[in-house]
Amino acid sequence: MPQLPLRGVVTDDFISQCLADIPDGPEYLVVELARRTAGSQSWFHFDSGESHEELKVSLEYSRDALVAVGLWPDWLYDNNDVTSAIVPDASGSVKGGAY
Repeated sequence: MPQLPLRGVVTDDFISQCLADIPDGPEYLVVELARRTAGSQSWFHFDSGESHEELKVSLEYSRDALVAVGLWPDWLYDNNDVTSAIVPDASGSVKGGAY
C-alpha cells in the first residue's frame, strides 16, 4: 500500500474524498506527481498542514493536477531506522535551491 494512498486528479469529488478520508488534526501531505519547471529549475510541488481548511487550500492550489495525498508518513522523520541526507550531484557538488 502506498504511503500516500489517495491518488488522482484534483477535482471537487477528489477534494471531498480527501476530506472524508483524512481526519481534521493530524498532519497531512499533498504531493504533485508531475514535475513543475521554471527556467532551468524543476521540482515536485508539495504542501502540508493539519486542518481540513488547510487541506482544502492545498488541494485547490493543485487543482487539475495529479497528486498523492495522505497522512504525513513516519518515514519522513529521522529516527533509528531513517536518516535524512543531502545527496551530492554527479560531480560531487551540493548546491542549495530547487533540484
